[in-house]
Amino acid sequence: MSEPLVQVRDLKVHFPVRGGLFGRTRGTVRAVDGVSFDVARGETLGLVGESGCGKSTLGRALLRLLEPTAGSIRIDGRELTGLSQRQLRPLRRRMQLVFQDPYASLNPRMTVGDILGEPFAIHGLARGAAREEEVLALLDAMGLPREARHRYPHEFSGGQRQRIGIARAIALRPDLVVADEPISALDVSIQAQIVNLLVDLQRERGLTYVFIAHDLKIVEYVSTRVAVMYLGRIVEVAPSRALYAVPRHPYTQALLSAVPVPDPERPPTRQLLPGEPPSPLSPPSGCAFHPRCPYVMERCRREAPPLYPLGGGHAAACFLAEGDSQRSEPAAAGTVDAASPGGAGVLAQPPSRG
Repeated sequence: MSEPLVQVRDLKVHFPVRGGLFGRTRGTVRAVDGVSFDVARGETLGLVGESGCGKSTLGRALLRLLEPTAGSIRIDGRELTGLSQRQLRPLRRRMQLVFQDPYASLNPRMTVGDILGEPFAIHGLARGAAREEEVLALLDAMGLPREARHRYPHEFSGGQRQRIGIARAIALRPDLVVADEPISALDVSIQAQIVNLLVDLQRERGLTYVFIAHDLKIVEYVSTRVAVMYLGRIVEVAPSRALYAVPRHPYTQALLSAVPVPDPERPPTRQLLPGEPPSPLSPPSGCAFHPRCPYVMERCRREAPPLYPLGGGHAAACFLAEGDSQRSEPAAAGTVDAASPGGAGVLAQPPSRG
């Protein structure tokens, strides 16, 4: 198997909490707390979890938009941590971000042509007529009229603005695109169009996605593999079909039970979790999920379980999975083999939201 495009090892992103007259550090928010995973070239890794679990922080740290506290990030074998902004600049072309809010992510004082031409100007790749041709090609790829280049962002709908944001992200033909909840701010009727656009672009350009979302049905559709985060850590990772068919971590089971089933003859079987997610400022000892887990054992309160490999690229950070993993050593900090990328079809109707 070829080397993964993205290799993350024991990544941590901590934020100090300061207060008082002298601004002393009173605590630390452990937004991402020891995460490891690989992303194969051409695949889509879905990243799901409750609000505040660290998904967006992890996505931005991957691109060095947030500085990691510790750990390693490699893109195509090149270590990113420790590089200066000047050293990072050539690598910026290879990794881009699609923002969640299509209204706030575009400069309202720039025309669409200027917005899409800016990446070429910053990296000195095209100017004049050549830059104009690149902008027109991007508009064609997004299904937007060419005259849109003379208009401003406020003149477009939310779905059109997100297309412009996607065009900006792929302008320099990156290898990796982090899509940070790219459809959550859009109407349901528009979401399927944007998802299909991302799938088509992946096929045409060989893109690799880290797809962050709350909508579990969308994640199931677009993802080759899915990683579930809870309180700054990955608690389960598996090929998409395996995770949705047989979730092994109690938190994943509760998440999937909340997905609406579009069948009135099948009553929902919800697994309601007691309490609220603990604060990342003071996470519980042992397994972070143990205060809400219906299967909690005394061991869970004392020890943090590693990600136990369960075969087929499936791994779960739960002591209940330990018996199924005795033939293999526990996966160090969450590293599992990547499954081969799978193809997605065209989404004719927006899936039900989870």
